Amino acid sequence: MSGRRANGEGALSKRKDGRWEAAAYLGTVSGKIRRIRVYAKTRKEAHAKLTVRLADAERGVPIADRTWKISDYIDHWLANHTTLRPATRELYEAAVRNHVKPMIGAHTLDRLTVPVLQQLLDEQRAAGKSTRTVQLIRTILSAALTRAMRDELVTRNVARLVVLEQSDREEIIPWSADEASRFLRFARDHPLYPAFLILMVYGARRGEVLGLRWSDIDWDNGIIRIRQQLQQIGNHLEVGPVKTSAGRRNLPLLPIIRDALTELRERPDRSIQSADPAMEMIDGTEIDVAVLIRSGSSGKTDSTRDLTADEITDIVLLGRNGRPLWPRNFVRTFHRLCRLADVRRIKPHHLRHGAATLLKNLGVQPRDAQLILGHAHISTTMQIYQHADLATQQTALDRVGRVLLDDGDGGRSRQKLPSTVDFVDISTSFTTGGPGGNRTHDTLLKSIIRLGRDPLLTPVFRQLLARTNTHILGGVAVKNYRHRGQTYNGTLVLAEWIPIRTALTTFALPLMPLPTTAEPDPEVSHVQTNPSDQISQR
Repeated sequence: MSGRRANGEGALSKRKDGRWEAAAYLGTVSGKIRRIRVYAKTRKEAHAKLTVRLADAERGVPIADRTWKISDYIDHWLANHTTLRPATRELYEAAVRNHVKPMIGAHTLDRLTVPVLQQLLDEQRAAGKSTRTVQLIRTILSAALTRAMRDELVTRNVARLVVLEQSDREEIIPWSADEASRFLRFARDHPLYPAFLILMVYGARRGEVLGLRWSDIDWDNGIIRIRQQLQQIGNHLEVGPVKTSAGRRNLPLLPIIRDALTELRERPDRSIQSADPAMEMIDGTEIDVAVLIRSGSSGKTDSTRDLTADEITDIVLLGRNGRPLWPRNFVRTFHRLCRLADVRRIKPHHLRHGAATLLKNLGVQPRDAQLILGHAHISTTMQIYQHADLATQQTALDRVGRVLLDDGDGGRSRQKLPSTVDFVDISTSFTTGGPGGNRTHDTLLKSIIRLGRDPLLTPVFRQLLARTNTHILGGVAVKNYRHRGQTYNGTLVLAEWIPIRTALTTFALPLMPLPTTAEPDPEVSHVQTNPSDQISQR
């Protein structure tokens, strides 16, 4: 009896092939009991493997109801536990079919380890597959193993622990403002001119432009609503929601966009051929276009239906045959116009990069640029879509150089540097300090900065001087005729208005030649604005 193992300790036996087998009954993820078996060359190794499985069971880690092969589980994951966009699903399915299954499909899910996966991925890279392809394989495996962890089929995600080399992003050099303007001038008479304009001004995605509907344009309130996109999925076209929830956005209907869309809407007949072959409209697709209906749940499959005739006519960009445009034909047309306009050939998606970069160069806040482009994260806008501009960098570095060399710069700080007439004249109307421009501790000693001598402004200054005098006299009258015992706080008001009147007096007079003798700078009038002195002078 001493040689028998207790209940729950499992059984050890030697097989006919010479290997040792250890077996035990353990609980599964569904609550059932299943007999598991492990094998090893020696009795000690088999016992050690079984001990690990028993320890997992003691910690509450159940086993799978079945032994999953990786190929089977990935098919199960794609079919039942994903809410991928159609284009992403198509990409994943092609990668699984061509790369994942041939590489690792025969391995069991619970026996996949970090060294095994690392070696397989390194072999794929050595076989000539690109870094981007190997990274895609790892991304798919990581997503599937994360779901397997939730299903308690594995205890860790080994795909997250492998190390891959970083791929260098393709360097994108978007069009400059001059190149974009040259293209738009050439394509002004092309029927697709509104599409090119929307791509460059709003930085919209190609699918968003091709899927734009007339019903998405609010002419009265001047708004364009981005709500859907048209994409090529396999060998058919599909209209569906925009890429992310952040892509659902409202954009202002700018006058140039309104004019271009109005002209397109009023075209008499799309089938009429243009006199210029370069400006001819292309044909739309002849196949049916489907509408994607999202299920909104990972447990349900998305469905599709064909576009109705009314839904087709509601699309803004239609071919000569009145059908939606095939995205690849739109790209070919864009590249043909680039060649004819003699501008550098880029991808249509790079126009989105150009819009983001132009917004940056114009000083638009990154958050506003993110909302215009419809990005979910501001880091995407700043790190991927906004590119360096040599001219902008040179301007900024020139300013840094002038500051370091004390050669003057438009960004001087009045808190640290003495005031000068030229600097203050462009930045403020008042500056504290004496006639020399040096700062003092007397906050009531102010210098009134003149606006410059322009004869055309003399009548304006006269009107301002008359109104200022009226205001001051009114304040004095209220002060003199107020009821006794009532408090009056108009002294400070008069102290602020009297220097303004003094500053305006010179400009209300005809322009006189400047004196030749050395006198104080006529561009600055220094007035002592102590309230008691001003009232006593009155």
